[in-house]
Amino acid sequence: MPRRIKEFPLPHTYGMPDFRDGIAAWNAAWELSFPFFDSTVRNLEKLVESNASGEKQEKTHWNYNLVRGVRSFQAELHVLAVTSFLEPNSGWKTLTPAVREAHMLEGLFRTCLRQPVYMPNTRIYTSDITLASMETDNGEGFLTLLKKYVPDEASVMEGGSTLYLHPGWTKETIERLENAGHAMGVQTCKALRDHFLASFLYNTFSSVVGIPRVIETDGNEPTPLHWGTRICEGCGDREGNGARFLVCSICNENVSRRVFYCSKTCQKSDWPNHKKVCGKELTSGVVEDATCSTKTSSIEVFFLNQMGPARDGYSRSQALLRQMHFLEAVPFCSYVFFSPTGPRRIKSPVFITYLLFRLAVQTAMATGDERCIAAVLGMVPEFQDAPSGFVDQLIEEYGKTRVSVAMAAVQTGIDMDALPIMGQWIAEFLKSEAGSQYAKIASEPPEGPSKEVTRKVITDLREWWPRRS
Repeated sequence: MPRRIKEFPLPHTYGMPDFRDGIAAWNAAWELSFPFFDSTVRNLEKLVESNASGEKQEKTHWNYNLVRGVRSFQAELHVLAVTSFLEPNSGWKTLTPAVREAHMLEGLFRTCLRQPVYMPNTRIYTSDITLASMETDNGEGFLTLLKKYVPDEASVMEGGSTLYLHPGWTKETIERLENAGHAMGVQTCKALRDHFLASFLYNTFSSVVGIPRVIETDGNEPTPLHWGTRICEGCGDREGNGARFLVCSICNENVSRRVFYCSKTCQKSDWPNHKKVCGKELTSGVVEDATCSTKTSSIEVFFLNQMGPARDGYSRSQALLRQMHFLEAVPFCSYVFFSPTGPRRIKSPVFITYLLFRLAVQTAMATGDERCIAAVLGMVPEFQDAPSGFVDQLIEEYGKTRVSVAMAAVQTGIDMDALPIMGQWIAEFLKSEAGSQYAKIASEPPEGPSKEVTRKVITDLREWWPRRS
């Protein structure tokens, strides 16, 4: 069983309180100490020297994973560029200063909680970032930092260094150190800073939109203190509960580097990234160009994590693309109402409803199917009469004609005192030969059944789906 996070000891903490005893006090202690630490942080030569220990290839591999982590956070943060979150008069800036501060503190807590062995100490690399600086100009400071990690609103950054340097790290100093043979040490400092900031931004956004906090961990964190920890290179899952991860045999045999995958599926999905380094010695240049998976695979589409391409000649509107990007970045979410005050997420509360609704949304986005659009309408009646209403949003996404047909279908069901469309489909599936075996778990929370059971249910749903009413 996973141990509660409070059970794990921390390494040297620079005299700071334990973040688990109160994130506000922890952050306040760091910010009070920043003037003392500032000269140390600005002295890049000393920082590089402090990160010089460790076997070279292991350190380089760690840098590689840190940079890939930054790219992954950037891919998640990119969704903000296609929502109202960054607009001047909505989203973040409509929140009160106290609410913004609460979300930022929660973002800091989640950042430390994810990797409690080393992440809290990484705060030292961000001495120029304080809650006060984030609140500048009614929250504009936070958005300015956010935009540095979403540099291109048209596409997700793939490769290339983020290079949001600490103000004290001049390009001249970096070039001098790199030319003196310290490229890897410089890279570690940059990667640690970027990783902390990108994680903080993502976790703050997660708090705003209501993604639940992870409260437990098994302690096997990918940190310099745990070089042997088995972490899936593809999805980031940690080995546990008796499962044995796969090892890339080519990397293991050619360069004695152990690269782990939780499954053949994850290994295949990560191949476009891993093939660049498979069986090769890692260099600083390779690390700088590290990428995360951004292409949609057929497996991700099949298992409802991604919406997939449009088909049958259907053309997606820009509003629908915005919805799709959000749902792909936050797959636990069923649909989003982009209200004037920021995204309001809709989540189906039970297992079978969640999966069926996700499949209906995927079909609606791929083909413009009016019955599936009607299912969306029927699931979220509380938003239909909202300001800048949900129906108006659906018209922007799918077009007036299709939404009118969908609304007529919903009204017909109401007039006939029939089950909503989603209710009909759930009943049909659970009465089918394949679906009847899932009646006992149908009402569990979406996170209840195991990954293996969920995949089996989705497979059976896919097979049944063409026969729905």
